[in-house]
Amino acid sequence: MDNKVNEISNLIDKIYTGFILRDFFAKIMPGLILIFSFSFFLFNKIIDLKFLNSSMIILFLGLAWIIAFSIQSIGESFKLIKYWLPDEKDDWSNLLNKCLSKSTIDEKSNCERLIVIKEASGNLAISLILSTIIISARLLINNISIVSKYEFWFAILFVILIAFFLLKNHKNLLVKQHIYMKNIANKNK
Repeated sequence: MDNKVNEISNLIDKIYTGFILRDFFAKIMPGLILIFSFSFFLFNKIIDLKFLNSSMIILFLGLAWIIAFSIQSIGESFKLIKYWLPDEKDDWSNLLNKCLSKSTIDEKSNCERLIVIKEASGNLAISLILSTIIISARLLINNISIVSKYEFWFAILFVILIAFFLLKNHKNLLVKQHIYMKNIANKNK
């Protein structure tokens, strides 16, 4: 029984630290949100994926993954997505190297978890902001005929609030990650 639990635990760990979860939540989801928003802007409807075959879905997900790098770059350009604390920029690589050399496998996994959630929060927030702009532009062009003005402004406010709290989470995780890494780097081995 313990062996089965260990196998399942190892599988979940590999999925989490591997491509599937990290890139799905931090890259593919934000990219898909932006693609669907842009399709709504262009065609006044969301792309219907049920007509895509497996090869096309893989290409579509790959496109979303690539688009997320531009989303991330936009966030970086506006200083909304950050990788280190402002006063620690010069020491970041030293801290990272010390942390990697002194951390256990579990500590590396925990640090990776903070990084993944931080990255997903930042990219998703930027994607929601950009999508709100894109969809708002389409609805304003349509003279908001699809929804009432109250529903429109409520939806805008709701998405902006979610984006705000995702960015707040991104910054909180940046601090947590920094403290965690600093504690590992300063421990005696």
